[in-house]
Amino acid sequence: MVVKAVVWSSFYQDSIALMQVAEALRALPGVREAAALMGTPANHELLRSAGFSTPAIDTAGANDLVLAVDAESDAPAAAASEVAKGFFTARRQALAAQVHV
Repeated sequence: MVVKAVVWSSFYQDSIALMQVAEALRALPGVREAAALMGTPANHELLRSAGFSTPAIDTAGANDLVLAVDAESDAPAAAASEVAKGFFTARRQALAAQVHV
C-alpha cells in the first residue's frame, strides 16, 4: 500500500468538481481509494480518519486543494496525479470557452 498526497496551493475547486475527480481516480487500476478535498479543518479530520495523514496534507489551508491516493504501488499513485492534472486542465479550458462565447 502506498499513500501519496499532493497539495495545490490556492487552487479552490467546488465540491462537484472534487467529487468528479475523486470518482475518476478511484476508477483507475491499482487505486484503492482517493480523496479530493479542500484543506479545511473539517476535511483534515476526514482525511486523517480515512488513513490519508501525511505531512503534506497537514500544511494545507482552506483554499488549498488536497489530492490523496491509496494505491497498490507508486505507479498507480503517479498515474492518479496525472489524471487529476488532466481533469482540472480540461475543466479550466471548458470554463474559459464558456466565458468567450
